[in-house]
Amino acid sequence: MEQRLLDLLRASIEKRMMADVPFGVFLSGGVDSSTNVALMSELMSSPVRTFSIAFKEYEQYNELGYAREIAQRFGTDHHEVLIDWDDLESFLPEMIFHQDEPIADWVCVPLHYVSKLARDNDTIVVQVGEGSDELFHGYDTYINAARFRRRFWEPFQRLPAPVRNGTGRAVTGLARRVGRGEVHALAVAEAAAGRLPFWGGAICYQGAIKDRVIAHNGGTIPDSYEVVERFWRAAERDRPGADLLSKMTYLELKQRLAELLLMRVDKMTMALS
Repeated sequence: MEQRLLDLLRASIEKRMMADVPFGVFLSGGVDSSTNVALMSELMSSPVRTFSIAFKEYEQYNELGYAREIAQRFGTDHHEVLIDWDDLESFLPEMIFHQDEPIADWVCVPLHYVSKLARDNDTIVVQVGEGSDELFHGYDTYINAARFRRRFWEPFQRLPAPVRNGTGRAVTGLARRVGRGEVHALAVAEAAAGRLPFWGGAICYQGAIKDRVIAHNGGTIPDSYEVVERFWRAAERDRPGADLLSKMTYLELKQRLAELLLMRVDKMTMALS
């Protein structure tokens, strides 16, 4: 299995190296971008062009040390840029224009500047590691959701519906009275309704919390779970017997990657041609 995965990754990277313009890699030093560099370097006789970005302040968020280690190990043609508050403020109006919708994702700021770094160095095509955490469950969100379903959700479903619903109402009411724990209470309420515990890796509001932040002027608010449920059913139909983590990947491929991650990379990079 490990060799099969490595072969697929190598073939994928090689396929996207077929370009008549200079190409490179956005390098953070993490597993995904470092894998791109390592496999690309096997397939090239010249150094891989790598591009990294960091903040002048808030060094705790910088990953230049890891990026430099990978760049040195594989002998890349490495480039770096540092940005600060002035860069953020000056780019905001342009960012809103290029996003063309309220993404509200601060990652687009460093993404713009590292794209500019590549373009200024005559690199027209770049490979990125975007989406690998969603494919390989690299965030705690996925593991916690799977654990919650196994340890709590499945046994909870065996209780009579009146008991589940009463528990959901009681926990939600208690959370509102004490002013904390509402997210966890919502998870109990959703489980009481038989809804699966994972809606996607980029969910801000759902259920009763979403209802309170949307101005609906007395009308009905569409139920977001209907979208999620449609993908769950499609995953079960296309892959009978697939485990929960595989279904999570399916959901992310259908929603988060297409609607957020890959879209924001495409818009910020294409803004610099």
